[in-house]
Amino acid sequence: MAALLRVRVLREGGRQAELEFQRMTELQTVGRGHAFDGVRAFAMLLGVFLHGSIPYIQVSFPWAVTDGSRSEVLTLVVYVVHTFRMPAFFLIAGYFARLLYNRLGTWGFLLHRVRRVLLPLFVGWLVVFPLVRVMWVWGLSSALSGVAFLPLLRMAFSPQFATYGFGLLHLWFLYYLLLIYLCALVARWALFGSSEGGNRRRAWVDRVFRRTVGTRFGILVVAIPTAFILVFMRGWGVDFVDRGFVPSLAHIIFYGIFFTFGWAMHRNVECLGELSRRWVWNLGVGLVMLIPAMLALLKIYLIGGPVGLGFRVSYFLVYAIVSWSLVFALLGAFQRYLCAPSKVWRYLSDASYWVYLVHLPIVIAISILLRGWECWWGLKLLVVLTGAMALLLGSYHVMVRNTWVGVMLNGRRASSRTHG
Repeated sequence: MAALLRVRVLREGGRQAELEFQRMTELQTVGRGHAFDGVRAFAMLLGVFLHGSIPYIQVSFPWAVTDGSRSEVLTLVVYVVHTFRMPAFFLIAGYFARLLYNRLGTWGFLLHRVRRVLLPLFVGWLVVFPLVRVMWVWGLSSALSGVAFLPLLRMAFSPQFATYGFGLLHLWFLYYLLLIYLCALVARWALFGSSEGGNRRRAWVDRVFRRTVGTRFGILVVAIPTAFILVFMRGWGVDFVDRGFVPSLAHIIFYGIFFTFGWAMHRNVECLGELSRRWVWNLGVGLVMLIPAMLALLKIYLIGGPVGLGFRVSYFLVYAIVSWSLVFALLGAFQRYLCAPSKVWRYLSDASYWVYLVHLPIVIAISILLRGWECWWGLKLLVVLTGAMALLLGSYHVMVRNTWVGVMLNGRRASSRTHG
């Protein structure tokens, strides 16, 4: 059947149609992208790790709890993870966005995203934001002797302080994802709307994309514009946008670049093989480029002295190379070793949305409970992560997976449909 279809495609469309047919065949082979499921689950676990690590890092960071046992090594690990985790999330989001768009069309895609992203964002924020504020009050009252919890709690929820620290917290990801969805649909219509000109531009973009992924130094093609956007950040990394509701154009463009790359990856799924073959190379490039990035941070925070625009541009070019290299290495490693269907990674991928939504107050609460425990930071972090994941996965399995909440987050699972 496939052979007959191939002959028909060649007769009717020539070489371009043949290439399109090959991509369709590869897309059917890749399916929903089991490697991407694994990456999404792994990035979710890293998110819990990052928030659990904040009390134990050396950098002064506004957090509900700061522990007496802290680590320089952990601080560097958190910095490295921060360079690639959210970019990987947005790249994966772009990959699955095109999969849904092809399946549902424009209006079906928008409706699907309203149900799966906008609704969880709204409901999740209404539940999580008050809980996180309670955790902050608990952490402050436990750190300050003689300050009662209940009076401080009433003050925190009073009209005078209601807007203090008001923002989306970690749910900013869903907010910016919605904005990028809209930008992507508008850009797609503007660039590829007309049939003839749009097809030429689409073919050109595909060629550039394949060459970028297909060469070892093609990473500069995406690192240079990424670095340009990073220069407009206030700090020495990607700024946090967890407070406030006014969107940042720089963040939309920055994460939009990774989202667009994921969208294009779904169009050119054969390029996953290139990432798979070069994952060690990309990992090596990322680790090597971390050296000048760390030296730059040493100068900025410990040595001091004047820092000009040239230094800032050079630093963010290195930062962008690190970010893209580690994202490529992560995708390539999962594509090489975990591309087959896996019940464990698929389960964690399904659970990742729930874990992402509700993990923050749980992680903070366990950290507060452990603050008075006189022991090594590594043991405390292990207890925080183990306890939090046990509660998160346990609550997902019992309260979410086979309930309406699970349907809202992940849709109906195949087994659920089979069994009614």
